[in-house]
Amino acid sequence: MRFKTIHLFIAASLIVLFTACKKESSNSNDDQPGQGYLRAKINGTLWEATRDIKAWGSNKVNIYGRGNDTYPVLQISVGYSGNTGSVSITDSTTDFFNYQDGNGKLFVIRENYGQGTITVTDVRTVDGQKMLTGTFQGKAFTMDRTDSIEFTEGAFYGAEL
Repeated sequence: MRFKTIHLFIAASLIVLFTACKKESSNSNDDQPGQGYLRAKINGTLWEATRDIKAWGSNKVNIYGRGNDTYPVLQISVGYSGNTGSVSITDSTTDFFNYQDGNGKLFVIRENYGQGTITVTDVRTVDGQKMLTGTFQGKAFTMDRTDSIEFTEGAFYGAEL
């Protein structure tokens, strides 16, 4: 009887130990090593890229990510020094910020309309590529300028290409 009680106690202890150490699952990409993330509040509602997330560049900040379907998609390409710091999205005619919502409606920031800022907070080299971490915010318009969206609390982290 004593032998059975000891085995029961050991089994119960192991069950408690293993369930206490169980890792909670998370849908957030920044909790998973080797994964990047791209997210922002769009008109106050959180949007997170779930596929094809990239943030890299040595002379340009290049950011890309999309949802589970074709849209929404966010693409940013802005010249910068290659170091940490802030840059305006509208500094050059070659800079752009494109966001297509879930219906494929395109919102842009260009040199002559819209505004936005990207801040690179960390630059790391991974397999010869500069991977970037940072934040962004801005206001983008449809091409005919009849509609706009506000981006706040934007954040990106490029893990690998």
